[in-house]
Amino acid sequence: MRAIGKHAEALGRAVLAMLPPALVLVLQLAVWRLFEPYAWFMFVPALFLSARVARPRVAILVSAATTLAIWWFFVPPYGALGKDARHALPAIVFFSTAIVFSAFHERLRRARNAKSAARDAESRLASLVEQAPDGVFVADLEGRYVDVNPSACRMLGYTRDELLGMSIVDLLRPEDVPRLRASRERLLDGRIEVGEWLLRRKDGVLVPVEVSARIPPRGRWQAVVRDVSERHRIERELRERQADLRSAQALAKIGSWRVDVTRGEIVWSEETHRIFGTPRGTELSYETFLDAVHPDDREYVDRMWRAAMQGAHYDIEHRLLIDGEVKWVRERAELVVDEQGQVHGGIGTTQDVTDRKRIELALQDAERRAVESANRIRALSDAAAAINDAVARLPDASVESVMDVIGAQARLLVGTQYVAIGVGTDPSAPFEHWIELGTIPEHVSAAGRAVLRVPIRHRGGIVGDLFLAREHDAPPFTDDDERLVDLLASRAGAALEIARLYRKVALSRAWMHTVVDQMPEGVLLLDASGHVVADNRSLRAYAPAGERARDPFGNPVPLDLLCADGQSLAPDEMPYVAAIVRGERFAGREHQVRRRDGSVVAVLVGVSPVLSDAGELTGAVMIVQDVSTLKELERLREEWTSVVAHDLRQPVNVITLAAGMLAETRVPLPEDKRRWAIASIGRSAGTLDRMIGDLLDASRIEARRITVERREASLATLVRDVVDRVPGAGACCDVDVAPGADRAVLADPVRIEQVLTNLLTNALKYGEPGARIGVRLVPREREVEAIVTNRGPGIPPDELPKLFRRFERTRSARAGRERGIGLGLYLSKGLIEAHGGRIWAESTPGAETSFHFTVPYAPRAQAELAHA
Repeated sequence: MRAIGKHAEALGRAVLAMLPPALVLVLQLAVWRLFEPYAWFMFVPALFLSARVARPRVAILVSAATTLAIWWFFVPPYGALGKDARHALPAIVFFSTAIVFSAFHERLRRARNAKSAARDAESRLASLVEQAPDGVFVADLEGRYVDVNPSACRMLGYTRDELLGMSIVDLLRPEDVPRLRASRERLLDGRIEVGEWLLRRKDGVLVPVEVSARIPPRGRWQAVVRDVSERHRIERELRERQADLRSAQALAKIGSWRVDVTRGEIVWSEETHRIFGTPRGTELSYETFLDAVHPDDREYVDRMWRAAMQGAHYDIEHRLLIDGEVKWVRERAELVVDEQGQVHGGIGTTQDVTDRKRIELALQDAERRAVESANRIRALSDAAAAINDAVARLPDASVESVMDVIGAQARLLVGTQYVAIGVGTDPSAPFEHWIELGTIPEHVSAAGRAVLRVPIRHRGGIVGDLFLAREHDAPPFTDDDERLVDLLASRAGAALEIARLYRKVALSRAWMHTVVDQMPEGVLLLDASGHVVADNRSLRAYAPAGERARDPFGNPVPLDLLCADGQSLAPDEMPYVAAIVRGERFAGREHQVRRRDGSVVAVLVGVSPVLSDAGELTGAVMIVQDVSTLKELERLREEWTSVVAHDLRQPVNVITLAAGMLAETRVPLPEDKRRWAIASIGRSAGTLDRMIGDLLDASRIEARRITVERREASLATLVRDVVDRVPGAGACCDVDVAPGADRAVLADPVRIEQVLTNLLTNALKYGEPGARIGVRLVPREREVEAIVTNRGPGIPPDELPKLFRRFERTRSARAGRERGIGLGLYLSKGLIEAHGGRIWAESTPGAETSFHFTVPYAPRAQAELAHA
């Protein structure tokens, strides 16, 4: 459309250019006879107008056509082209004049157009400068601003009039003025200066700007100023984020990398360079990466990477070998694949997992060592047991036989061929006893580096040596071997010492020491000077924690005895001091002992001086007996006596009251009260009978004389009967019998009903009021498991292990209103175990409590299960 418009405009101008000559032609034809001598004169103005209207090409064409028309119509002979030559000069002058007119008007037109274009350009430039987002400053060579745009004013906070009265120096820091002068010199050389400066706003704030300045030939200083504060902020944030990323990668030991397959470009982060031990700037390639991979892992890594290039998932762990150091890394990658399945690049991470791998390897090594230690401990236990057996055969056995056992066990522990043992306490004298197993001295001397000597100790002293040797080409003994043999030697020391004591001392004294050490009571023996001669394990168990004070004889105080007020006895108040110093003796004096863990136990202490046949003091003995169990039994007895007395008194009171009512003869007793009294006597008598029966059963269980009459019975039927019979149970109990649980069991129905009654009664008494009680029967391999479950406050975990003890009740039960003597669960446990079953409790405090017991299948039911 635009091209058609241009053609139409050109056609219109051509037609308009032809009108003046055409009009003059018509006019001259009309008046020709009057102006015949002036054939060319009237057409000159017409051609001038045509040249003004039309473009040069059209104007020349019109001039040519006009010249031809004049030549045809107005130059004799008329109506012919052939003319006299003298008429050609006016035609040439006429046509040349037309060309001059066209050139003149074209130049005039171009000058007007150039001036208009210049005005338009200047207007557009001014508009652009006014609307430019960057500041535009124009200054003279002295640096004074002669023009600024609105953006410059907004940037610096000045008005245009304020800036036009200022110079460049007014906006700069003093230290930047020398730099300005140097920049001006370069600008005067015709160069363009681009740089960053700090300009001072009207409010005094320094604004970072980027200045692009030039001095054009006409001599004005022009500059485009851009506020780069936001760019600086973004660059600063970018640098901070890059620094954060570098720090995060360094902390996490995770480096990143990027690969561009198309351009063959690989880029590593700083952390990746650190992991691979390559400086930044190193030329990277796939071969560079593979060179750092451990030689044993290269084939695997290369295979996995090539599979990833085909679309497989890339997440592997492998080793690097960096300057002789082995590192473990985990590499993951996400590759960019086009629609044709070609990989163009990707991004990935390399994580240094050396520490984790070391921990894993250390754990594996620890597990291996733990297994080896367990095996060695088991072997050491077997060796200790063998040594103990040899000691147990004393005095029939000899020291040498004990040494033989020790040597044989040492050979088994470390897998050695040659063992020798020497026993003796005097290093300057030969061994008192010496044996060799599988060796002769020449073998030992030829064993070379595979020789081990371990001292045999007892009570801090060396009583002998254990020698072990291997063949010359065998591996040397390890630290573990030495520790294991050292443990064996520590156990062998006591055995050898006992054997020597059997030989050196009378058998009775050896037995006495053994018996004393095994006594449950603590025993302390002192000589006449008050020095401790011996003590036993039970007494050492009372040893106090920390540094111990010393008694008047210089002995460390063996135990922390407490007075009735809880204060520790002073060292000179210890009972054995009185026995040595004053010859006092007593037995059964109550004290308390504070043990190493801070716990306090009740003890009975007895002391006595030991006199010779002549009545002279030869020493003293102190016996310490732990009576904490007796104290606890006494507390339980008192609590049980109180509860039994209360529970027995209640039915007796009811019987007494009812019997009194029946015995009243003055006023006839109404029939309903008489029946009530008789029923109350019957119920109370039944209660007394059950309590007495429970007490008798508890005594039988304690004496292991409880009897059950087992026969085939249905546990499901027994459960339903008990649920129907226990008051209140039928309305809130849900009985669930799993398939197979209804088979016959071998049980005493009366005793099993007694157990079920106890459990259901407890569930009703201590459960949440109104909550459902569940009774489930579940078949097991050789027995049926019964489970009684209720919801309620539950049982604390620390009370579950004590629940089935005699007279034991939970804290909440003792604090509640429900009375009891604590025999129900104790009896239930005894009865179930008498059936060959088990009973236990599980509880979640505040939620649910369940009691479980098992009863074996009857033989017929077991046979059916075996053939099922």
